[in-house]
Amino acid sequence: MTLEQTRLLTAQEAADYLRITRPRLYQLVRDGELVGHRVGYQYRFMPADLEDYLRRSIEPPDGVTP
Repeated sequence: MTLEQTRLLTAQEAADYLRITRPRLYQLVRDGELVGHRVGYQYRFMPADLEDYLRRSIEPPDGVTP
């Protein structure tokens, strides 16, 4: 893994990447749909976790054909 792949994103950077609002980002974390890492009083996000969330939200559930 390169340093760029392990760089933690701020909540605003993660929200911008996903094209959602910060409140929606925090809601996804509370609901367990997105992994967020607490650093002090703030959340940080790994790019790989954001990619996993996007992949899960795009793929249809098992047994469902598009």
